[in-house]
Order: sequence, then structure tokens, then C-alpha cells
Amino acid sequence: MRVEVSGGVTRPPMEPIPASQRLRAAYEPYAAASGLQIGEAELQGGGSDANLLVALGVPCIDGLGPHGEYFHQVREWCSLASLRNRTAALAWFLAEQSAF
Repeated sequence: MRVEVSGGVTRPPMEPIPASQRLRAAYEPYAAASGLQIGEAELQGGGSDANLLVALGVPCIDGLGPHGEYFHQVREWCSLASLRNRTAALAWFLAEQSAF
């Protein structure tokens, strides 16, 4: 039996462009007021659609999902409290932005 694997990296790295840094700075007061940590997160690897958008110059904040463990595994779980806090912060931020 022979198995051939092909392909490669399909997501560019999410580079910290100035527009994303400004977006994060604008969002942080809402995150802090909702009890969330603020500041730039430690690099973690992986990839999301935000990687593709940032490569095109679209400002993005990634990592706004709930706290949890074992992502994409059968035993995956998330904290409902963190989901509530993160949803509140994002909704409050979006409601107060006329056009970012």
C-alpha cells in the first residue's frame, strides 16, 4: 500500500498590521469592562479566515471565542461564562461603533 500526501500551507501568518492594532485598541476598553484580559495575545499558531483577511489589509481581531480546551476534539468544552462575557464585550463594542 502506498499513501501520497500533497498540499501545503494554505493560510499565511496573521501579521500585526497597524489597522488591526487600532481595532484591538478600540475594542480593549469593552473587553476590560466585561472582565476580560486585554493586550496582545501570545502567538499560538493555527489559522483562521482572519489570516486571509489581514493578508488583504482588512483589520481583524482574532481569538474572540470562548475559553475552553481540547478544541476540535470529542472532549472539547467551553466556558459558558466566558462566552457570555466575550459576547457582551463584542456586542457593546459593535453597538457603539458608527463605522470603524
